[in-house]
Amino acid sequence: MIKIILPLLLLLGTLYSCRYHEGTIASNATITPASEIAAFAEGEAQTSLVFGFGGLNTKTLIKDAKENLYRNYPLKKGQAYANMGVDVSRSFYPFVGLPVVMINRVVVSADVVNLDPELLSDELQPFFISLQERWQKGSEALTSASWMQGQDSLLLLQGNSAQKVMLQDIVSQKKAIVSAGDGKMKRENTDILYVFQEGLSIQNQKYRVGDLIVTKAYGYEASGIVVGINPFGVLLQTDARLLTLDNKMLQADEDRAEEPAAE
Repeated sequence: MIKIILPLLLLLGTLYSCRYHEGTIASNATITPASEIAAFAEGEAQTSLVFGFGGLNTKTLIKDAKENLYRNYPLKKGQAYANMGVDVSRSFYPFVGLPVVMINRVVVSADVVNLDPELLSDELQPFFISLQERWQKGSEALTSASWMQGQDSLLLLQGNSAQKVMLQDIVSQKKAIVSAGDGKMKRENTDILYVFQEGLSIQNQKYRVGDLIVTKAYGYEASGIVVGINPFGVLLQTDARLLTLDNKMLQADEDRAEEPAAE
């Protein structure tokens, strides 16, 4: 009898599994009486650990699951995610004490809300347009560049003034996603984004933030302090206005300075 029972117990132990689950939920959209739920969005990611080998990074799984949610249901203008939840589960096979296989699974879910049906547009928000372009090219997200990195504070040139923004993502060498103080994300050209930390220098730019420059680029002599730089030029704050000097203008000023004085 024992010879029969022991193999059965071993078989049951092999089939037995345990699962742990935890979840959080948060509302990150301002709902008004005019708002309405349009859809339910969900993204999932999982990884397996076999005999101790494999992926176990839950933070990466959450990021992957969130990106899959973005892929599955990109937001249009006038929409937002609300009641976003994160569910994390871990399954052990055959049992916790001696797991042969451990599966980590993350599901990120959210309600898709039309904040105001009258302002709803069929056009996607700039952030999601950039994501789709990158996915179509099959390239990974760019989170850094030689002169700026994700979450950097930057100056965005707007006409004759500059606005402080935060870098959210670099789409390509020419495009980036930034957010302003109101939290709205915008897609902007990288040549009008400038780093502005005092004393900072970057590759391919000889000037630093805080340098004094005298220029005749606009047909008159003006002097000012460099308040922002990028690989393409500088932002110069004079007494009267904010000037943009690209590298060609800067080189022309240097050439003029080197010309011998007329006798």
